[in-house]
Amino acid sequence: MQHKPIIFYRTDSRSGFDELEANIIKYVTHELSNERLIERVPTLKPGSESSIDLEAYEVAILATAFAFWPTSIGSISHWDLEKKLKSEKYTEVGLALGLVNLLQRGYLLERHVMEEDSNYGSFEAKHYQVTPQGITWIQSHKQLLTIKNTATKSATNFDDFEDDIPF
Repeated sequence: MQHKPIIFYRTDSRSGFDELEANIIKYVTHELSNERLIERVPTLKPGSESSIDLEAYEVAILATAFAFWPTSIGSISHWDLEKKLKSEKYTEVGLALGLVNLLQRGYLLERHVMEEDSNYGSFEAKHYQVTPQGITWIQSHKQLLTIKNTATKSATNFDDFEDDIPF
């Protein structure tokens, strides 16, 4: 079951609709910028899996968290991380196992961040932040990562979203 917030707005005036329109634009823009950032996250170069001490799914998690390190929040939400791993064909079990292993190694830090919902309320969301040890691992293994995408990806098809849009 998915929980989706209901967007309330005033129907008795034009300003209510204008406010709704502004909120929808804000949230869609935010989701699209996150999606573009997630698409550009470096992953392991093909054939380099055997020369590292982490599994490929752990590297995908660590690299994705690292990509969000320079953002204003400095971490990635569980939802965005799950979306990235699914696009890389990993399962929820791979995500959970990778998170546990990276947290135990001290490469990631789990934190709770207050996020704003569509009604200007807030909710607590689980985020993961790369630690200095995780950054050191990435720096020492950067030759194994794909840093630049050579193929261009077509624009996002909104039919691909199915029912996963969080608003």
